[in-house]
Amino acid sequence: MGEEDLLFIKNVALRRKIEQAIAASVFFRLQAQAAGSPEFTKEMFRISLLYIAAIIEAMLLYVYKDCNFSDTEREYKFPHAIPQEFQHDKRGKIVIAIEVDTKRHERALHLGFLATYIQKERVISTQITERIRRVNDIRNTFHLSKSRQGMRCTSQSVEEATKTLTDTISSIRAYLDSKQRKTALREEGRPRM
Repeated sequence: MGEEDLLFIKNVALRRKIEQAIAASVFFRLQAQAAGSPEFTKEMFRISLLYIAAIIEAMLLYVYKDCNFSDTEREYKFPHAIPQEFQHDKRGKIVIAIEVDTKRHERALHLGFLATYIQKERVISTQITERIRRVNDIRNTFHLSKSRQGMRCTSQSVEEATKTLTDTISSIRAYLDSKQRKTALREEGRPRM
């Protein structure tokens, strides 16, 4: 993937960060291949995958913001417990609250949510979304407290993650290009003032 493949990203600072992250991912992949220890090799592959997952997440967040997508989450405000004589559930207190839908905060726009949301908006395919979930599952093994059982960090998993990244970028670029062409056609059809 060359620098020209990312020129559709209008945010220059983000584009540079993504380019640097791609370079870092390649660096750690090469370090893994040159490592002598199988454990060190696996950890270098894991770091490469961590970068790939972060790049995918940044790309999905970019298209989410660029297209002005928006989602809400349900919150319960001002909870008040009902009187004790009506409390008959041993699992907890019964409360009355105001249910409101609020705009989803950016910190809630994590990779799993973004992949599902962007797929529903038909930016990426179901197959890419499933592959993103696999990359995310492997990325989550970077947390030392999470089980790594069944999660293999190999050259092949890095290859698959890299393919997922390039397919994600291609899909986003195609979607944004299509959107831009549609906007240009609509504007051409409008009468000039």
